[in-house]
Amino acid sequence: MPPPDPPPPPPHGRQLHVPIFPAESTQLGERLSVVKRSGSVWYFHYDMPIFSHIETDLASFRFFTSSLCDNGQCKLVDIERAFGVSAISVKRALKQYRAEGGKSFFISRRATVRPRVLTEERRRDVQTLLDEGCSPGMIEDRLHIKADTVRNAIEDGRLHRPKKGATSTKPV
Repeated sequence: MPPPDPPPPPPHGRQLHVPIFPAESTQLGERLSVVKRSGSVWYFHYDMPIFSHIETDLASFRFFTSSLCDNGQCKLVDIERAFGVSAISVKRALKQYRAEGGKSFFISRRATVRPRVLTEERRRDVQTLLDEGCSPGMIEDRLHIKADTVRNAIEDGRLHRPKKGATSTKPV
């Protein structure tokens, strides 16, 4: 008995994909859709989930949408329309993704703030004068540090006033 005939080739030499998307989805391209469910954003390739992030996670959003655009899975305008974001923000995220990679979205870029007026040495000098009973106004006259700066440092807890009766007040 001869072997059975092979099945006929698919039309146009390719397998036909039936575009099935979740009912409440928004299309991002021919094959992609996005759905927001209970505080999470889900991305689908046809009906298969491929990525998700919390609705408020901007870094993950920028990372994934930039990777989709970079890989040619969707267009910048698709992201703009689906999420209501500005064109320039999508372009900047894509530029960052191409220049620095995906990890750049998750690195904190906040610079460390160093004190400009109350350096460690100046803070010790001011605290010594406070311990001697000097007022912020007197310290301003002596060290040329504004009284408001001294008061703010006391409120923040960087400096403290001496307890009443612990030391005597010395005139300047």
